[in-house]
Amino acid sequence: MKTLIFKYISFIVLFTLIVNQLFAQGIDSLEVDDDDEIYENIDSSIFDNHPANLTEFEELIIFYDSSEKFWAFQNPFPTNNTIYGLCATPNGNVFLSTPMSSILRSSDNGQLWDLKFGIGLTNSTLYDITFVNDNTGFATGLGGILLKTTDGGNNWNKLIVRSGIPLFRLKFLDENNGWAAGYAGMVYRTSDGGNSWSTQFVLSPVRLFGIDFINSNLGFAVGDSGKIFATTNGGTLWTQQNSGTSQTLMDVKVLTPYRAVAVGKGGTIRITTNGGSSWSSAFSPTLSWLEDVHFIDSARGWACGSSGTIIRTLDKGLSWYQQNSGTTEWLDAIYFIDSVNGWAGGAKGLVLKTTDGGDTWIKISKGHYDNLYSVHFSDQRNGWALGKDGIAYKTTDGGLNWILQYALIGQKVNSLFMIDSMNIVVVGKRGLVKKSTDGGTSWINTYYGTTSLLKKVYFVNPDLGFAVGSSGIVLKTTNGGNFWYRIKTNFRNNLYDIGFVNNTTGCVIGARGAILRTTDAGNTWNIKYSGTYSKLNSIQFVDDKYGWIVGNSGTILKTTNGGNTWFGQYSGVKKELKSVAFVDSLTGWIVGANGIFLSTTNGGLNWLNLPSPVRTNLNGIYAIDTSNVWAVGLQGVTLRYGSGLVLSKNKPIIENEIFSNNYPNPFNPVTTIEFDLPEKSIVTIKVYNTIGQEVAVLAKEELFFQGRNAVYFDGTNLPSGVYFCRITDDLGKFKIVRKMLLLK
Repeated sequence: MKTLIFKYISFIVLFTLIVNQLFAQGIDSLEVDDDDEIYENIDSSIFDNHPANLTEFEELIIFYDSSEKFWAFQNPFPTNNTIYGLCATPNGNVFLSTPMSSILRSSDNGQLWDLKFGIGLTNSTLYDITFVNDNTGFATGLGGILLKTTDGGNNWNKLIVRSGIPLFRLKFLDENNGWAAGYAGMVYRTSDGGNSWSTQFVLSPVRLFGIDFINSNLGFAVGDSGKIFATTNGGTLWTQQNSGTSQTLMDVKVLTPYRAVAVGKGGTIRITTNGGSSWSSAFSPTLSWLEDVHFIDSARGWACGSSGTIIRTLDKGLSWYQQNSGTTEWLDAIYFIDSVNGWAGGAKGLVLKTTDGGDTWIKISKGHYDNLYSVHFSDQRNGWALGKDGIAYKTTDGGLNWILQYALIGQKVNSLFMIDSMNIVVVGKRGLVKKSTDGGTSWINTYYGTTSLLKKVYFVNPDLGFAVGSSGIVLKTTNGGNFWYRIKTNFRNNLYDIGFVNNTTGCVIGARGAILRTTDAGNTWNIKYSGTYSKLNSIQFVDDKYGWIVGNSGTILKTTNGGNTWFGQYSGVKKELKSVAFVDSLTGWIVGANGIFLSTTNGGLNWLNLPSPVRTNLNGIYAIDTSNVWAVGLQGVTLRYGSGLVLSKNKPIIENEIFSNNYPNPFNPVTTIEFDLPEKSIVTIKVYNTIGQEVAVLAKEELFFQGRNAVYFDGTNLPSGVYFCRITDDLGKFKIVRKMLLLK
């Protein structure tokens, strides 16, 4: 089977490369220059032929060497990813499972979190995690993987339940006997601790979101459209039952051989007292979507869901009352160790804890969710992260704590440079140039000579600095930013970044592949050939020879002669690369759209596409040395490069530039459509032909999870031609359009 999978993947990779090459011929890249964020517009982009919208193959599961360093969260703490699974062991360890294959463990009530399985191992979303004792635990999720530990979560082994099939819920009775439920009505059973699995089928192609067994024979599974299935022989035969509802059911718990409780959409609570022969409605105090339910015995239980909902029952699920969670975020998981100590987790890495049975909940997770666009450090301890409209955060301890700075809020700041920990310069819209000499407490204007947009500020040394921006503007200072004057460049394209080799030689970069070089400290500038029309976003030199530039469509350029000539390097991606950082002539990193992390240790001869802890855009990166590297992005993401330790520190904008892909493309007659969601969403997916007629509805207001999702499109009854897949959510936060080619 492994050989067949390998051959299949190899074929898809080769096929995709050929298709990409065919589509790329004759297609011009789309270059957009704008001061503000660019969002996809479904009406204008439906016929977009940009190569980035064509086929790009990414393996569903990729394993990596866990001994390598990877990126850990500094903000939000302990993660910004949705917490889908949560459990605790008798010895007090608490485990969280999230997208990006992260398993976080705390042994001290949430003050310290250890990333025990995560970035660098697999990119699968983990939907559920469970332990049967202090030592043995299991986790599962997207791609049909199973993770197993026998030493309390210190080490995890990778197993496969069913390759490529999303699995949503696990139930293990002991170290050997367990079940997994997931996509297309599939249930899988193991009797040897997950080493081998047999397939069970519930005779209905629905997604199964919940499964539970009270013994080796009696169990229930629940899912789409109110479906409930029961088995009395360990799953050999499943029988559909009359649930009395058409609402999606998300979880089920078997309390006794006769009593079970299922919860789901719209506050639905269904109970049976006769082993599933009939189901009735229980009193529910909420209309929220109930996601998870947990009982500590046959009488006492809790459920959680959307809008921060937590409800409790004391009478075997017959009646429930609401508890105040203190949040409106979506809660996906709830777990109680005993009658008073419990945990809940959900969207944006939210972690809650109670020590009084849920009467009060304490927020353990901390941090902010402001979008961040750049980061800069003056030394290993002092740094700033800059967001939109003057939002800025400052650290004096290497990023363990980030403190909001109020002095710039409301001002259109685009770039910040730390000359040292006290002297800081910012630039922005309408010619904004300000300087602080007290570490950011107060700011003074130091230039009034332009209303042009300024995109970047950079200092070669404490005295010599430059600022660049729209329509080719270049400003220069020779006294540490106290006075600026404008330099004529005879260039009209927008400029986005600047870097210098020494006090006299440097380059500025910008729109349409623009590179300008100076050898006289910026007094005159000469155009250099870049070999690309892509927008260039970031530049860095490490010495008088070596430098790199990154830009749109996966562009990487390198120079070995101080910027006099540039040549391309292969990035392996087609997405926008936003920022580059090198610590010497060999070691560097690049970040970009949809959480892209690229790394090299040989000067860019090879770039490794690293597993990323996020799917949101990463906008800025800064490196002092190989142990002091920071990256920032949307939703407040602040990461530091290192080992897996995440230390405690005592409504965001959703970016709609979202990864989507279909493969194969061209296809005949079936193709798989993959897409990433920044958060759990109610999604509609439709397919249109080239004249705008709707030809298929693949999903209508269905629940999809944060991270990678997949649907299938069958064009058997359609003629050959171009089709467009349109993916939208119910709140209008994002719109995705994919172009697909059906060839018969």
